[in-house]
Amino acid sequence: MNETRVRVLRLSIVVAVGAFGCGGGGGSPTGGTGGGAVATPAATPTPATVVQPTPTPTPTPGGPTTSTCPLGKGTVDTRCARGTPSFMADVDAAIDQLAAEHPEIFDTRDLAGPREYKVKDVDAYYRGVASVLRTKGYCADYDLVELQVKNSNDFNDQYDILISQGYVRRGAGSYRSTCSPAAFPLDPEDVIAQVRVAFFGFRCLDESKTPPRNGEGKIPVDCFGNVTASPKNREGHDIDSRIHGEQIQWTLSQEDRYVRVDDQEGVPFNKVLFGLAPGHFSLCATVRGIQGCLNGEVIP
Repeated sequence: MNETRVRVLRLSIVVAVGAFGCGGGGGSPTGGTGGGAVATPAATPTPATVVQPTPTPTPTPGGPTTSTCPLGKGTVDTRCARGTPSFMADVDAAIDQLAAEHPEIFDTRDLAGPREYKVKDVDAYYRGVASVLRTKGYCADYDLVELQVKNSNDFNDQYDILISQGYVRRGAGSYRSTCSPAAFPLDPEDVIAQVRVAFFGFRCLDESKTPPRNGEGKIPVDCFGNVTASPKNREGHDIDSRIHGEQIQWTLSQEDRYVRVDDQEGVPFNKVLFGLAPGHFSLCATVRGIQGCLNGEVIP
C-alpha cells in the first residue's frame, strides 16, 4: 500500500462533551488569531502582578486510558495508510448490539440502507460502539473524529462509522486507515506540543492611534488588547477543547505597572490587556503542564 507519513495527534480518552470556552475572537473553541474588536472590561480592577489560576473542571475520563486499556499507550509518531481492515466484522456487530441494547440512540424508522439507521446522538453512538468492543476484549475508543480499535500495540484501525447525512455507515466504506504502531490511547499531555499566547485584536481610547499588528507582541498605552492562549499539536494545529479541557493558569511578570490584565468573562483562555506605561512584560499560560508566553511590550 502507498503509505504517507503522518503524525496522529488525537486524544484517545473519552472526554466530557460540550464546547468549552477556549480562546479567540468570534467564539472559536480553540482560540483565535484574527483581528477584530476587543472586549472592554466593565470595571477597572487594581493592577496585579499575578493572575490567579482559573479553577475549572477537567474532562471526565471514560475510555481506554493507560489504566483501562491493558495493552498500554499508543504513540504520537505513527504511520497511517489505507490498507486492509482487521476488525470490520466486529465493528459492524458492535453497531448491531448497540442498536439492540440502546435503541434510543437511533431512529430505526429512518434508514439510508439496510440497518443504516439515523443516529440521534453521535457522541453516544461512537462511545457506545467503542464500549461494546471493549466488552469483546478490544481496546477501542472515539478520538472525536473516528472509531479506533486495536488488539495489540503493533497497529490499530480507524473507522468512520457515520456518513455525513447522519446515518450509520457499515462495511468496507467505514474503514479509513491502519496506523502502525498503534496511535492510542494518549493523554492530553502527549498531544499538546505548545501553547501559543498572542494578541488577536486591539481598541484604543484615542481612535486616531494605529494599533500594531497582532504578531508584533506590542500594545500601545491607553489601548486594550485581547490575548488568547491556544494549545497546539506538533503540526501547529489547534487542539480540540474537549481534549485539553478548560483548566488554565495565567501568570504575569513585569518590573513595574506597565500593563493591566483583566478577565474576559466566560472565556478562561482569553485575557484583556490594557497598556498603562511603556515597558516590557511577560504573560504566560499553562495548560496540562505545558507553558507558553507572550513576551510583550507596551509602547507609547
